[in-house]
Amino acid sequence: MFRQACRYAGQTLTPKLICQELEQRGYETISQQGISDALDFLEDSLLVTEIPPFEGLGKRAARPSKYCLCDHFIREAWLQEQVSLDSAELLQVPEAVVTQAGHLAESIVGSYLASVPGLEVSWLPTAGTESEIDFVLTIGLKRIPLEVKYRRHLKADDFAGVRAFCSQPKYDAPFGVVITRDSFEERDNVFCIPLFALLGIR
Repeated sequence: MFRQACRYAGQTLTPKLICQELEQRGYETISQQGISDALDFLEDSLLVTEIPPFEGLGKRAARPSKYCLCDHFIREAWLQEQVSLDSAELLQVPEAVVTQAGHLAESIVGSYLASVPGLEVSWLPTAGTESEIDFVLTIGLKRIPLEVKYRRHLKADDFAGVRAFCSQPKYDAPFGVVITRDSFEERDNVFCIPLFALLGIR
């Protein structure tokens, strides 16, 4: 189960999906409840962090959670797979590796945000006309949409989901945030912050 959590770091995981993959790999059948119990154990062991779906959607249990790793060095050792987040190194690797780096960046952001005291963190799945939002931060009655766009160049539509969220009075979002690879900028009340700046490292 931890291996699957490593492979899907920063992405949604459902017991059904995990059951199907394990069966395809030749493992004996495991119940979905068994998978859920294993995920709960991994979270209690501080190996993964569960990011639940945004409560404003209703029917919360019907939506999958997103799982983020608490320590990415363990992932590297467990999978024997090194994925660099360094901008210069990402220029020299295939697009598939760049995509994986984006998922790991999202996992790092989710785990970091979940550790901030007093901050409620969830994610917004695509629902009707609403776009998916990687993370929704709730502080009191205020909500802040946050997207992770860990790519070399930002595109105009990278801001569409965050702007749409902020435009809805029901969310009372004062601004939005986009976590980038290198860019510091502001576009129509959306603040772009590099991952290293969010984490306070260089």
